[in-house]
Amino acid sequence: MKTLNQKIYYFILVLIFIGACAEKTDDQNTSESAENVENKIISITQKQFESSGYQISGFDTKSFKSTLKVNGKIHMPIKNKAGITSLIGGVVSNMNLYHGQKVNKGQRLFTLTNPELIDLQQEYLELKGQLSFLEAEYLRQKSLSEEKLSPGKNILKADSDLKIAQAKYAALEKKLEMVGINPDNVSNSNLLTSLQINAPLSGYVSEIHLTPGAFLKPYEMAMEIDDTDHLHLELKIMERDISKVKVHQKLQYQVLENPDQLFEAEVHLIEKLVDEDRMVNLHCHLAEKDESNFIPGMYVIADLFIDEKESFALPEAAIVNLGSENYVAQLENPGSYTFVRKKILTGITQNGYVEILNSEDFGKDAQFIIEGAYYVILNE
Repeated sequence: MKTLNQKIYYFILVLIFIGACAEKTDDQNTSESAENVENKIISITQKQFESSGYQISGFDTKSFKSTLKVNGKIHMPIKNKAGITSLIGGVVSNMNLYHGQKVNKGQRLFTLTNPELIDLQQEYLELKGQLSFLEAEYLRQKSLSEEKLSPGKNILKADSDLKIAQAKYAALEKKLEMVGINPDNVSNSNLLTSLQINAPLSGYVSEIHLTPGAFLKPYEMAMEIDDTDHLHLELKIMERDISKVKVHQKLQYQVLENPDQLFEAEVHLIEKLVDEDRMVNLHCHLAEKDESNFIPGMYVIADLFIDEKESFALPEAAIVNLGSENYVAQLENPGSYTFVRKKILTGITQNGYVEILNSEDFGKDAQFIIEGAYYVILNE
């Protein structure tokens, strides 16, 4: 009578034997299945071919560009952003703007009212009047000095007083211009008590920091205007890839808000700094026709074109993916409607065409279904 240990031993041997047989059967089935997928013959009738709109063609020669995928965002150059301030403070009025509003260069943004403006204009007018007297006095002293009728110190004092007054007058004139008052328009009957603050450029109001009726301090930021007519694309590329990029290099990109549309740009500047994440900034110029489609801050995905080569290609519709492999339906004989399912190795996909890496496995005159291949290849 067999012991318990012997029974267990024989039982284990039986399990190992069954598993080995099952594994061998699975390997055989897999091999046979792969072979059937690879070389399956598919026949259709002429009527089926014509009524289903199938199309047949050979390899095309296409130019494929190797790309480097990078991320970034739509960027507005700092020169296109204006901060609105005033050299003189005042109470805010006539301000009817809102965030995102379009404004034109020279358009009134708001008005500042300040009584100190009267003092500034008064000082200017008084000095303007003094200049007439000082100029006349200088000419009088000059004449007396030439006739030896006046001490020399008198002409020196008259000359000094005139030059001091002229300097103060020129300074006041510039100060009036800087605060926004035209000195030529200042008169006793035309003293301004308020200033009109105008837009220095055309754009959109991005920030508003003032309130109607409040006092705006000198040099305090009132609002910001962004000129979005000339946007850039700012990309980040890894330090190790920087040798693959050069100025004027072309690229294609898509914004996340519209992933189905491709736009074009060109590398304009490569920064010479590496950030803490070992990334380098690329500043790119957009095609002018695309600039109006974007808003600063939009995220983008871009493909930098780093290499170009000529390769055999087929339309995307000619290639069908089964599992982890790609297949085509190759015409077996010219004039027939019989096809062979063949494995094909693919590379880059661009502009509706796929690069074929094993074109040498097919004759140069090989023909394939390029329209409707999916239904033929899956035909069982």
